[in-house]
Amino acid sequence: MQISYQDWSDFLLKVGAICSPAELHGLLCGLHCKGANSDWIAEARAFMDLLENSNETDAALEAQYEVIGAALSDGQYHLQLLLPDDILPVAIRAEGLALWCQGFLHGFASGDPELHARLDEETREAVRDLAEIARLDDSCEDTDESEQDLMELVEYARMTLFSIVSQLKPQFAGIANPSETRH
Repeated sequence: MQISYQDWSDFLLKVGAICSPAELHGLLCGLHCKGANSDWIAEARAFMDLLENSNETDAALEAQYEVIGAALSDGQYHLQLLLPDDILPVAIRAEGLALWCQGFLHGFASGDPELHARLDEETREAVRDLAEIARLDDSCEDTDESEQDLMELVEYARMTLFSIVSQLKPQFAGIANPSETRH
């Protein structure tokens, strides 16, 4: 079960982390995509810029990392990006998506430079699109059109994540290539 955005926000504030829940979730997803790394938790702690490490923080990170891994490998596409709640203004949620993409790119890019080359051209283009989404500003107005645009960008980022996983982690056999259904 994925922890709520607000619960993660409260936890990160408590431990003195400087990142948002969206950024951290993106980072953990990116770390999963780059593959097995015994030092992923140190990378996550460094990203959070914690003054001190604690067993509580490590346990929370490990639990979230396992939840993400299970959701990415179950072939069901149930993993949702950890973003601010839908009741908040579009601008705040757009900022959350931008932060998720920044965290994801940080986690994914810190891996083997060959990872990007192993992706098909369409997915490499989608990764470049995530870099553009990471630059979203928070000047969105609360309109039906902005709401729809944001929902499409969130789904695009989510399906890009699954496309990357399907190409880089073939042991997750239950995942079909979602790029085949991307519009």
